[in-house]
Amino acid sequence: MTDTTTAAPLLAALPDDARVWLYATAAPLSDASADAIATGLGAFFTGWKSHGRTVRGAAEVIGDRLIAVAASVDGGDISGCGIDQHVRVLDTLLADTGAALADALAFVYRDAGGAVHVATRAEARRMREAGAGVAVIRRDVTRLGDLRGALAG
Repeated sequence: MTDTTTAAPLLAALPDDARVWLYATAAPLSDASADAIATGLGAFFTGWKSHGRTVRGAAEVIGDRLIAVAASVDGGDISGCGIDQHVRVLDTLLADTGAALADALAFVYRDAGGAVHVATRAEARRMREAGAGVAVIRRDVTRLGDLRGALAG
């Protein structure tokens, strides 16, 4: 799992313009589950293709609640079919480990200590009203460089 407080760049093998997808888990991942998911995705990445072009992929579990998958295709973008491939693999790995994704509308944030959490919309509203100082991690980022910047800030 990636410690979001370290200086090592997230998914260091890929460029800032790599496409990124963020998946929040419904419950914290155990170390064994996080390792199994990372290993399974790593195996998938060795043969990932998009319309015959090699996709360079990488994944990291951030904290114990967020899975970042990134991809880069030389000379183009990854196709919808290529994207679907990694989603199917991730779904299988999640099922195999007994993990599940959080609701699509859930908020992901880091607390003052850097730990990653997932909250419902109602919980997030209560935190905001209480003035809780949390850093929201936007799951709608599409470029790896933007995610790196968000996690560094």
